[in-house]
Amino acid sequence: MPFLYGLLPVSFARQMHLALSYWSFVLMGFHLGLHIPAMTAGLKWSGKVKAALSLLCAVIAGLGFRLFVKNSLPDYMFFRTPFAFLDYDKAAVLVYAENLAILIAFALTGACCANLCRAFGKHGRRRAVLLPLLLILLSLAIAAGLTLRAELRMGFPPPEFSSLI
Repeated sequence: MPFLYGLLPVSFARQMHLALSYWSFVLMGFHLGLHIPAMTAGLKWSGKVKAALSLLCAVIAGLGFRLFVKNSLPDYMFFRTPFAFLDYDKAAVLVYAENLAILIAFALTGACCANLCRAFGKHGRRRAVLLPLLLILLSLAIAAGLTLRAELRMGFPPPEFSSLI
């Protein structure tokens, strides 16, 4: 945008663009999740199907949270990395699958938050609070387990941090 030249340093504008694009991605996933309970309210699934889909989403969300950290998205979001580093050797399908898993992770978080808000809004439905909390905890436990497994495979502490200890 030529009219902005001179108002902001180009490097700052690029960093801001990078950070806000990742923030938008995360917030889009969370916002999508806020609407999932309303979109699926009309579906009449059995308890077993709901449990299986919830478990599947929690597993995918766990993988998504692990990929969120592994791909250094927090570094981009909080201005710790000034440029996007892309792996051109990775297949495009794999990049899309990873981004979809990250999106599902934040959508599950949003859906669980929507269910929690609805459960707290109605008195006497304290049992409905347990499932959303368990789904989030399960997905975070899966992400932590995958991270721990990767660290144990590499050796702990990771080689890049061994000079700091």
